[in-house]
Amino acid sequence: MKDFHYTRTSRKSVEEALNLVQDATIREGFGVLHVHNVTEALKKKGFELFPAYIVEVCQPQIAHQLITIDPLILLFLPCRIAVFSEAGQTVVSAQLTAPMEHYIPGLNYSEVSPIICAALQKIVDAAL
Repeated sequence: MKDFHYTRTSRKSVEEALNLVQDATIREGFGVLHVHNVTEALKKKGFELFPAYIVEVCQPQIAHQLITIDPLILLFLPCRIAVFSEAGQTVVSAQLTAPMEHYIPGLNYSEVSPIICAALQKIVDAAL
């Protein structure tokens, strides 16, 4: 199975990288659906955690196309980008879409997967 993530480290702060990810998402023709503040969510439950966010992004035309072919693709949507602190560095990681072919083999994903993966990699790289 192909790699399921594209991960890079950044010298930017977590918050700065998060903002750059959101800006790049728009430039790449995606929308930011939601930003989960994982640190705050866990803090409300009594757990301490380093700064950590999950950014949910979507490219509406491609999502619509895939959902109408096989609604099970909803299990993999939206695309996610994690931004967090680890060992004094900021990590930015996108969940790549190529492994979806493994789980939904009837879905002809070969046309759109490279487009999505390239855009997600550009989004991650923008935070460096």
